[in-house]
Amino acid sequence: MSILSAMRSRTIAVLALICVALALLAVGELQASPSPPSSDSPARSLGTPVDREAAATLSPSPPVSLPSLQSFASVTDRPLFSPNRQPAKVHSGESNAWSSFVLAGIIITPELCEAMVLHNQPPLLVAVHEGDAIDGWTLESLFPDHAVFRNDAEERELKLNLVAKDKIPAVPGPTNTSFGPRRTPPPEG
Repeated sequence: MSILSAMRSRTIAVLALICVALALLAVGELQASPSPPSSDSPARSLGTPVDREAAATLSPSPPVSLPSLQSFASVTDRPLFSPNRQPAKVHSGESNAWSSFVLAGIIITPELCEAMVLHNQPPLLVAVHEGDAIDGWTLESLFPDHAVFRNDAEERELKLNLVAKDKIPAVPGPTNTSFGPRRTPPPEG
């Protein structure tokens, strides 16, 4: 056991010496590094050797030049993550406009017939009357649950998303106790 305890105490002593040496090295580095000028003291001149070394390390590096976009043409011509390594087909703006349409509401009264349509990014709410157009699509007809739009020869229908009444959470109404203390009738007798 005495051999193990002697080895243990030597190991502890060596580790302690290493810790002290590292602490002294860290203190020496901190004292040698230049401190930034404080706001109330004038800026220091670059007269000391340490400051010249710091200035040399802070000198601007040469600008980085990137290759031209044409050198990356093979990446766009043969996309890596496309299954057939062909670029995606670009659709016309009209079909993209249609995909952004959401029928948000319908108002049908004897005086007014209009659809509330969300479209574009960020979504923009627009009131459309029969015969009005949005992004090339004209509102042809309006029904209580859907709207029909036409773009030249193409006709599309937007349905209104209705939430079933039984799926809407019930909101409790006011109770008698919410308007003040409850009054009890006087006892009979």
